[in-house]
Amino acid sequence: MLAAFLWDSCPSYQEPVCSSNGTSYDNQCLFKQEMCLLRHNFTVQHPGSCEGFPFQRGRRHMPHIPSLGYSHCEVINLKPYVFYPDKPTEVQITVNHIDSSDKSYVHDAAVAWVENVNYDRFTACVMATGFNERKSNANVSVDWMAYQGAPVGGVAGEEGISQWWTGTTCKAVNFPSVSDFFSCSNFSQTLRWTLAKHMYKRSLLPEAAPNIFAKQTRSYPG
Repeated sequence: MLAAFLWDSCPSYQEPVCSSNGTSYDNQCLFKQEMCLLRHNFTVQHPGSCEGFPFQRGRRHMPHIPSLGYSHCEVINLKPYVFYPDKPTEVQITVNHIDSSDKSYVHDAAVAWVENVNYDRFTACVMATGFNERKSNANVSVDWMAYQGAPVGGVAGEEGISQWWTGTTCKAVNFPSVSDFFSCSNFSQTLRWTLAKHMYKRSLLPEAAPNIFAKQTRSYPG
């Protein structure tokens, strides 16, 4: 009862703090008050307001994949004090062949995905796809970006697809209303999106690596 009484009334002065789930509070008293009322166990991550869109990016060379049907995974450590430990972290990853010395070599397709995503590390995996059994000497690198939340003017989210191993499966993604994106009444904007695969179990078949794409189904007045 004493603790509840102490946090019932907080001063109105501005001395912002940022919690471990990425939420800003005007002062530490207001932070403690909310933790008490909501029974949360978040901590103060740092003084000052939270970073609106924390992100980090990089490139990792992946050692040669021994043969088709085998995946190779590596743990990528993120820089400390960039992300909030109690806020979900997302990772986008893509394959490139920038390290290939033979520019005329036509490489086999490769699929990439992430596993075990955390605020301080994640696992990046690549696998050669298809039925072609020829030897491959191509070098593979992955470009990645880790982030929390969404940038100003953007939205972020995920959709689960239960059957992706055969045929084509589509799911509609509904964006917020136009007024949530733009403050002006007349505009002409092109929607852009970035898609990524997030697998929770490694595939056993090389041909079972999905490709994903998006189609804009609604146009907005200019």
